Amino acid sequence: MHKVRILLVKAPICSFREDENEANFATRNAYSFQPSYALACISAFLLKYLTLDFNLKVIDFNEFIGNATEDDLIENFKSHIENVMSSQRLDILLVSAQYMFNQPWVSFIVNLSKKYNPESKVIVGGGFSTIFPQKAISYQDVDFAVIGEGEYTAVHIINEIYGIKDPHFQRQFPFDGYIKKVDGGYHLEVKQSYVKDLTCLPTPDWSWMNFRKYSETGVHSYLPIMTTRGCPNNCTYCSTRLYWGRGFRYRKEEDVVAEIYGSYEKHEIKHFHVIDDNPAFNNTWFLNFCDLLNKLPIKLSITFSNFSIKTINDKILKALRQIGFNSPLSIAIETGSSEMQKMINKRLNLDSVNKTVKLIRDEGFALHICWMIGFPGETLDQINETIQLARQLKSESVQVYPVFPFPGTQLYDMAKENKLINFDVNDFESMRYQVPGKILSDEWDGTILSEISYDANIEMNFLNSPLLESDDGCKRLKVRVETLTKRLTGHVVAHIVLGYLDRNMSTSKTKTDYHYIKAKKYLEEADSQFAKYLSWNSKPIMDYLQWLNNINKN
Repeated sequence: MHKVRILLVKAPICSFREDENEANFATRNAYSFQPSYALACISAFLLKYLTLDFNLKVIDFNEFIGNATEDDLIENFKSHIENVMSSQRLDILLVSAQYMFNQPWVSFIVNLSKKYNPESKVIVGGGFSTIFPQKAISYQDVDFAVIGEGEYTAVHIINEIYGIKDPHFQRQFPFDGYIKKVDGGYHLEVKQSYVKDLTCLPTPDWSWMNFRKYSETGVHSYLPIMTTRGCPNNCTYCSTRLYWGRGFRYRKEEDVVAEIYGSYEKHEIKHFHVIDDNPAFNNTWFLNFCDLLNKLPIKLSITFSNFSIKTINDKILKALRQIGFNSPLSIAIETGSSEMQKMINKRLNLDSVNKTVKLIRDEGFALHICWMIGFPGETLDQINETIQLARQLKSESVQVYPVFPFPGTQLYDMAKENKLINFDVNDFESMRYQVPGKILSDEWDGTILSEISYDANIEMNFLNSPLLESDDGCKRLKVRVETLTKRLTGHVVAHIVLGYLDRNMSTSKTKTDYHYIKAKKYLEEADSQFAKYLSWNSKPIMDYLQWLNNINKN
């Protein structure tokens, strides 16, 4: 018998088709490549714990595109996936999909797998199969679907397919959290157990990744790192517990630092990004972690996805400074309404928020703040409280999204009970924060929410960004906006801001003209949604209009 041929892939993280949401900048999903920690963890688990004789190939389809522009993105992906799947001879296909709106890509991949390898077994995992296991298994070409944590479940499933008994592995990792086809129906094992002792997790395997190609994508090349699993909080809108459970567990500090330094030695990666939501929940753990980083023989760059504002204090900020952290510190306040804070069970004291933000500022850190609008029962006045607080805090960047009630969350159950759900649970591509109007209200609809959120993002990230107030801020804003224009073509405001920055940061009239000409071209295209911003009171807008007036005179 030949070695079992296993192919592990990650589906593209962009939309599957062009539609009205992709044509609208307010709902558009800007594509950006990020290394897949899921693939690295699953690969490591298979290599360590799978006892059968096998060959493993790992492909992140997103790596093919890198940080390319949007032009023909979807068709390039489809062509590449077809080429890959037609050339593979495989027995097992495992497909990881990061987001629920990626589900059409999963279907596309597994259909091709069965077309070219009709006897192969297909296992899918990720957000879609976790929240909709019955729907995932209903697809004709799917044999198994994983619910929640997937590394050890994948090993169990492959063992079952080949009749392998592994009592030790079974004791260490109970076999649940999956659904499989059985005699024309399906068998569901509800997710009940999660990995409690994270020391049993093998070091993520990155041997499959092309690091040379990745490093050529520019300043954003980094490796993701996970330090915790689970979440101790119980926010009604959050789906984290569906994947990782409520129990909050840490890896050992020395194991995380060893992974970071080992990746540097092996792959020459100097930038790492901690993908957890609450790395400083246990202050003692986090301070020890930072202390170990400081003892490394080389200074490595560490950034973080998010910090719970409740965990921030002067000791944490000083520790961040000591490890050389100089990126914006990201926090999620979500709402500026005290009533909504209680309703979503976030329960932040907004006076304390102001004090902590001041503390962060006093320590010299920039801020990125996440906000959400459009909760069930939220009024326009309460939404305005959020926008006003966002303006007041003057963070260097913001993320303002309409609320999406993901199935399985308390927020979804609450909205459904009150008959406020306004979307088809089979429309998976709309299941993302950028697409508004999924909750009904007497005061607002999706169009209003989209306009409020996008205007807030344009105002606070571009036209009236606090970064415009200093030379250093202008430099940082320029880098950020230049990166955006590579990912999102046709963004008028981005080109206006870049033209303004070039005029004020250098004597290069050519650069300013280039961006202003781009902005003028895009504005002249039919149905430009950026025209209204030309009436705003903003230095970049005033400068652009003056330039426009001068060229019209000439």
